[in-house]
Amino acid sequence: MVESKHFPGSGMLVKGSYDPDTRLLRLWFTSAPDKVYDYPSVPAHIWFGLKSAGSAGTYYNEEIRHQYGEQSQPVVRSRRR
Repeated sequence: MVESKHFPGSGMLVKGSYDPDTRLLRLWFTSAPDKVYDYPSVPAHIWFGLKSAGSAGTYYNEEIRHQYGEQSQPVVRSRRR
């Protein structure tokens, strides 16, 4: 079951979701809230750490960004008409 969390107090992250079955972390950033950035092979403890962090942006920079990929690889979802 995919879990989601919004980060209303963050200046960097809008929301995130995590699928424990596939270990896929998906993040939406304030700089491009319509784009989804996928981070594969992320352990569950990283997701739990992000959800409980005092600063989601700091946690992302310290624990996710360089370990699981740069945000420069967006996955753009096309809208169905």
